[in-house]
Amino acid sequence: MRVLQVGLSENIGGIETFVMSYFRELVKQGVVFDFIDMYGNGLAFADEIIGLGGKIFTLPNYKKHPFYFMKEMERVLRSEKYACVHMNMLSAANLLPLKVTLKCGCIPIVHSHNSGTEGILRSLLHKKNVKKLRKYAKIRLSCGEKAGEWMFGKYPFKVIPNAIDVEKFSFDINCREMIRKEIGVSEETYLLGFVGRLSNQKNPKYLVDILSAVKDGFNKPIKLVIVGDGELKREVADYADESGCKDNIIFAGIKKDVGAWYSAMDCLLLPSLYEGFVIVAIEAQANGLPCFVSDSVSRETKISNRFEFLPLSKSAEEWKASILNTVAENEMRKNGMLRNTIYDIKVSASELCEIYKNCDC
Repeated sequence: MRVLQVGLSENIGGIETFVMSYFRELVKQGVVFDFIDMYGNGLAFADEIIGLGGKIFTLPNYKKHPFYFMKEMERVLRSEKYACVHMNMLSAANLLPLKVTLKCGCIPIVHSHNSGTEGILRSLLHKKNVKKLRKYAKIRLSCGEKAGEWMFGKYPFKVIPNAIDVEKFSFDINCREMIRKEIGVSEETYLLGFVGRLSNQKNPKYLVDILSAVKDGFNKPIKLVIVGDGELKREVADYADESGCKDNIIFAGIKKDVGAWYSAMDCLLLPSLYEGFVIVAIEAQANGLPCFVSDSVSRETKISNRFEFLPLSKSAEEWKASILNTVAENEMRKNGMLRNTIYDIKVSASELCEIYKNCDC
């Protein structure tokens, strides 16, 4: 069975990671993903997609050439004869793929991956389109309860969580030693970590505030490693320079082997302004990392007892106090807490497979 996926880009982000995690598992069950490239710039994981048997259809950029995009997408759907189209969406701003899917008689699966949006134009388009989306989506999925309620309102939806390959993200002492050597960080150094896009949603300048607060009076060397990239990288670097933290930050860039980087860290920081259900937090907990997360993140994200929600409304000093308490506790890393739960990809992939099969009846 082949399923068409829409909503991925050339950047490795939450949606791209989610879809590929399920693809790697579902291909073992005879489900192959094909992909629409809506931007015409190529897709993240392109080589792996092809290696797993998937197809990539590069279409005209939907923003620059909307009518041409719709025409080409219709051609793909009619020639390939998909039973369903899985649309991974951060908002209801773009309904072009939904319109084409309905026109071609395919079943539209709308999957919410966010609990808010930013930017005046995107917000206006979301408000304008969301009622239509709720009405015409035949199958409604979300990464969590908060993201589902935001996108679908009172319409029913099913949660398909951001599940992971638990073993891939388990703590590995060899990876810890290797990564720390690579970035020049000693074992005595306390390494704060962040994984994600450097965008406004992730509130990355607050990372610098936390680092600045923690390093003041800390009794050991401290560093912050940022795994990811984004439009605010230069702004964050300049802010770190102004805050006197320039030498304490490591910009590692985008990494495919992010599991190894969790092992190198001593805690994860996630000061997001809003999130649906953030996969980074699940990966970090599978690694046994203490997680310090803003209270704007969905409550479903907490799985382990080493996970603390903290307010953005107060100063970074409160984050500092929680981090120092965890350092004092000095608990050992624990693996395996997510095995055989809904966050284990082997469990959740089977649920998604059943949804696809029901479309193909």
